[in-house]
Amino acid sequence: MILDHVPKWEKSRRTTFIQWIYSGGIVHIFENSNGDLPLFPESYSPLNGISTPVFYGNGVIYRYQNKLNDLSSSDLKQLMARNTRAPVKQPTGENETPAPQVVSSTATQFPGAVNHFSQANDEEILATLTDISKPKQIWYFIFLLSFFYLIIAGPGYYLVTKFSNKYSTYYGVYLAGTALFCLIFLFIGQHSTNRTSQIHSLIVANILPDNEIDITSWASLGIVSGGKFNVSYSGDAHIYSACQPYSKVNGVVTCGTEGKMQVDIPPNSSCTVFHRGKTPKTSFNVKLTSFLTNETGIEILSLETDKDFPRQIEQVYFLFGAKLYELKQEHNRLEFKGTSNNLFSVLNTNPLLETTFFTPNRFSPFVRPKNQKDHFALKKFFPILLQRAMRVSAQEIDRSYRYPENRGKLFVLCNIPDSLFPKTPEISRKEGLVLYSLEVPISGQSD
Repeated sequence: MILDHVPKWEKSRRTTFIQWIYSGGIVHIFENSNGDLPLFPESYSPLNGISTPVFYGNGVIYRYQNKLNDLSSSDLKQLMARNTRAPVKQPTGENETPAPQVVSSTATQFPGAVNHFSQANDEEILATLTDISKPKQIWYFIFLLSFFYLIIAGPGYYLVTKFSNKYSTYYGVYLAGTALFCLIFLFIGQHSTNRTSQIHSLIVANILPDNEIDITSWASLGIVSGGKFNVSYSGDAHIYSACQPYSKVNGVVTCGTEGKMQVDIPPNSSCTVFHRGKTPKTSFNVKLTSFLTNETGIEILSLETDKDFPRQIEQVYFLFGAKLYELKQEHNRLEFKGTSNNLFSVLNTNPLLETTFFTPNRFSPFVRPKNQKDHFALKKFFPILLQRAMRVSAQEIDRSYRYPENRGKLFVLCNIPDSLFPKTPEISRKEGLVLYSLEVPISGQSD
């Protein structure tokens, strides 16, 4: 965005604009026609920095000593491109002059390095969740009953007509046998699967300023009884999609403040839901209490949590530079105990390619595999959730990638609280993981 004046926006648009910068927006501020840089009110406080650039979350703000009216279109493009394309070291202390750092697809890589990084798309994520949540039928038993029915309907009825000359006997046996097998198939169809409708979900929750959370969620609803369902999330703004480009879904999607998804789901089937929205629920904050680095990275790290910090935690990581540092929770603190992982290695992991767990057993495709996918798959989704939380693509990731060292990023993987699941009272079993992402400023504390 290019500005040379203070926008006259209402509060909701001002809040959205600041959150957009925090999430990765780039703003260029020029002098007005009087030759003065605009003075922004308190609601635009990130834009009032004296130095240039100013880093705010994942966003960057550039200030220019040029009048916007004096620049041609080509001069304007060249001036902005000079800043946004120049990779420069980020600040690590209070007294250092900040400078922009932009990682592009043309960044220098190690000799001989090959980038195999791939990002799972929404359809792949939802297809895997569907495989976990859809009701499982006992197909081999149904096929066995079908075989017996064919034996009775063919040779069985033939023997009846051979040993009995009465048509009434034949029609009586025929009708009784058909009715009996109809009842058996009806009973087996209803009770050969678990009788509990369930939902499996994955969520990325980026915590924004003003304690709002930007939610990205994938969910699969496994429905036993079938019917019309209203799927809605809590929050202020919503975008829904079924992400089914190859098959039709009988339903209606309404986006916006009162957004919801009304969908008709057949018995013993599933429906996928992709959702984006904002909500103030489950937001939390942390305070950096101890931070010390050496030539290899972080040596000491301690964070103090607040009363709203999640309870049922699976994993906690802190991103600094090019490493993910594993943290352990001790009462109301998060402590680094010496275990770290290379960021590129984690991001370059795609669990959806592990065919041992996500493809049917080719020798017996109608029998449920022995491997329990539920517990395994959800935990293995961490690299994919991390990719989405960092908003990085295959073109932006290589071995030379480093997160700006004037800040860190806290990632908390835990069970989804009930308030972040969709409002579907018909579903009693709910399972899923949420990855919270929180920016943690670092200034004047590294050695």
